[in-house]
This record gives sequence, structure tokens and C-alpha cells, in this order.
Amino acid sequence: MGEHDIPKPGHTDKMISEATANSQPIRPAPPRPPGMRPEIQAQIGQQLRAVYQAIVNEPVPERFLRLIEELERKKADRS
Repeated sequence: MGEHDIPKPGHTDKMISEATANSQPIRPAPPRPPGMRPEIQAQIGQQLRAVYQAIVNEPVPERFLRLIEELERKKADRS
């Protein structure tokens, strides 16, 4: 059959199956890993560390220290 020939009825299915059999299978693109780009993750990490560093450096409130002491005393009394 030439390039410009019109396929006869019934020949179309045969042409499609031959073309499919001779071609490489179509593979989907590999999946992208989930998440953000590493440079964005690094920037967010730096900002979070900066925010939390200020909190970590704050002194423990006196009220919390008293509660901890009370819990430790009760725990020692049970032993």
C-alpha cells in the first residue's frame, strides 16, 4: 500500500495491529519524588531553627520549675 493510498475496509485494523506490534511500548515518565526541592527545604529549615532557637534560649518559667519539683517529690514519696 502506498503513502497516499486509502486503506480498504478491514485493512485498517490489520495496519494498526502491525504498527503496534512493531513499535516500542509507551512508558510513562518516571514519577517525581514527593516533596519540595532541596533548596526550599533547606531555607525552611533555617527559618524554623532561627525561630525555635529564640524559644530554646528562654529561661524555664518559675511555675514550671515548681511543678517539676512537686512531681519529683511525689514520685520519690511513692518509692
